[in-house]
Amino acid sequence: MDNQNQETNRKRKNVNVASSSRNPGEQQHDDNDDHHLDLSLALPAHNNPTTANPNPNPNPPAADPASPVRRRRRRNAEAKSETVPPPYPWATDRRATVHSMTYLVANGINTISGEVRCTKCGEVNTLNFNLQEKFLAVRNFIQREEYDMHNRAPERWKHPRMVACGSCAEVICCKPVIAEKKRSVNWLFLFLGEFIGCCTLAQLKYFCKHTKVHRTGAKDRLIYSTYFELCKQLNSV
Repeated sequence: MDNQNQETNRKRKNVNVASSSRNPGEQQHDDNDDHHLDLSLALPAHNNPTTANPNPNPNPPAADPASPVRRRRRRNAEAKSETVPPPYPWATDRRATVHSMTYLVANGINTISGEVRCTKCGEVNTLNFNLQEKFLAVRNFIQREEYDMHNRAPERWKHPRMVACGSCAEVICCKPVIAEKKRSVNWLFLFLGEFIGCCTLAQLKYFCKHTKVHRTGAKDRLIYSTYFELCKQLNSV
């Protein structure tokens, strides 16, 4: 038993001597390697370029030119001013708005003129209306027929009666000349001559839009609304 213990102790001494005989630099290098491995394992994944997930689309998509925000900005940029230079002495600087009867009479505006074109010879003539006389005629008609209209223009307004031509002597052949630019339409002349039915649907919607009148519906409803709105403007103080 003693011999066996001595042999075991001798082997242990040989192992310790072999370990101590190694180069100290090699041992330090091994320790550094172990430490380096530990540090690399401790690095977070996003700091390791080999494990980071690259962005498949580094360039962000451009803003949609038809997005609601862009459309709203475009509409605001294109919005037109509600004021314009008055196209006629009886018109205000507000679109589709005329002066009241009180203002017109006080300023000596008693005759309203406009142009008509003959459908036969093509001649353009000037037609004059007496302001107070024609206004009373239209207003009396409205008061008399209002409850039978049911918010729609009667035949008299939907199909205006044309006037005679002063050049070729033809009867019932002249239509009013309506300006191409909606802001230049002679609304008071069309009202007094009961020519509003000659306007296009777009012109009627323009009038209702700028006078804050409901502008959806059939044309006869828009004609009705236009007459009543102009009558209200003339009656205002």
